[in-house]
Amino acid sequence: MLSLANRPIEDAIRFFAKYGVEAGYLVPTKTGLSKSIMDAHATFREYLLGVGYHDFNTQAQGPAAKVRQPVKVLTVGGWEDQFVSLYRPETKSGDPRAWITRLGDYAEAGDLVAILHDHGQLYVVNTSRKGLLESGGDPSTPLGRLLASIGAPSDVAEELLHKLREIHNGGPLLTVTSGPTGVGMTLERRLGIAPNSRKEPDFKGIELKASRSKKGGRKSSNRITLFSRVPVWKESPVKTGLALLEAHGYNDEDGRLQIYCTLSAKPNSQGFYLELEGGVLYASRTIHGRTERLLCWKVEDLQRSLADKHRETFWVKAVSNGAGEREEFHYIEVAHTKGPLEANIPELLAIGKVELDLVMHRVPAKRAGTYRVRDHGYLFKIRPQDLDMLFPPAKHYMLDGSS
Repeated sequence: MLSLANRPIEDAIRFFAKYGVEAGYLVPTKTGLSKSIMDAHATFREYLLGVGYHDFNTQAQGPAAKVRQPVKVLTVGGWEDQFVSLYRPETKSGDPRAWITRLGDYAEAGDLVAILHDHGQLYVVNTSRKGLLESGGDPSTPLGRLLASIGAPSDVAEELLHKLREIHNGGPLLTVTSGPTGVGMTLERRLGIAPNSRKEPDFKGIELKASRSKKGGRKSSNRITLFSRVPVWKESPVKTGLALLEAHGYNDEDGRLQIYCTLSAKPNSQGFYLELEGGVLYASRTIHGRTERLLCWKVEDLQRSLADKHRETFWVKAVSNGAGEREEFHYIEVAHTKGPLEANIPELLAIGKVELDLVMHRVPAKRAGTYRVRDHGYLFKIRPQDLDMLFPPAKHYMLDGSS
């Protein structure tokens, strides 16, 4: 349904993300406006659940279970009071529905309508109506005042920033390992952080992400790993990584069975892709005209992984010189983000901005004639230029103290 919007959803996501605000999105249809009904699609339901406003999963069917609450709808004259109805009809399977009273006065078919939540109150913004979304850039406007109400600094950020400035002042550091991971591992070693497969942040609640600075101001083409999350094996159609490899793997030039590929909303060259349904993300594959779901994750688990890993993050840039074992890193700047917009995860998965890397191969096990899987995690990644849709605006620091 969101694909029918007359405004790209990424425009709205980016705009709200600048202010640290998440939103749910609805696109009314001509039929829906005439019948006063809209489908509460999966990502919208996830948004309401994630902000603690409403859980369709526990809502009974029928009029008696309908939830009707006040909402504020943005117009050129300010906020107008209306109501939102959230319900599951008795007909069919009780597919979740939503309706905003007098929506036809505020939106046309195909408009991208954003729903914002703040302290138990829902706000409705028609992002397709000229000037309404853009008014949020002015802090004196009704939308601007709402967007400006979010933000709080971290207590340990100054401590980490001081340590990074000391590292900068000490000059370039020789890499502790060759290859792409060297820039991060070298910084962690200097900070006294032991390497392991931590799920929690690196430094007293702050996650560290180091990368090489591109010369000439070019955008980095290297995607950033947000977090790793194994599938929900008990609920996945394929129950183990080994079973996945043996059913869908392919041999490399040395005959090793492997899967090394990126999955997104559109099928890749091997037919692997991601799809969302009912709050669940599936890794699926279409091959020889047949589609099969393989692995699954609960969207709420992915959101939790992002929130836990990146509650506060230092994105550190380093100037790189040399190569291989002789590469050196001079850490020069930090972008400091906090409060990831985890409610945006479903939408970013749906439009292919967040991707999944499968990186695994089969190796012999100890018992002769048997095998096991060696994997590097189920890695959820994003391109640097899309981070602004997942994190509020960063605060930037030059480690030499300049502005």
